[in-house]
Amino acid sequence: MPNIELYGIARHSAESITLVAVLSKLPLKDEIVMTSFQGSICADLNGSPQPFIRVISTDENEIEIIVKAIKSIEFLHLDIETLKISGFYPKS
Repeated sequence: MPNIELYGIARHSAESITLVAVLSKLPLKDEIVMTSFQGSICADLNGSPQPFIRVISTDENEIEIIVKAIKSIEFLHLDIETLKISGFYPKS
């Protein structure tokens, strides 16, 4: 289950809405979840906003597919951080 985490990005912003639209076209769309840290402030030490997206999955190929899709959004100039985790244990 790939998780897309949004830091410093409002859940209902143009960036977030476009991100959902693009990810909804992927073959693994039914596996993706998004986590939005509402009200989070992501800034550098000078106080300048530094929003970013983190893509988390157990599958490196899924990460690459998602990153490629995110990078296809031309107006979305955000850093993307990836994290490959060692396991996922679904609820019973």
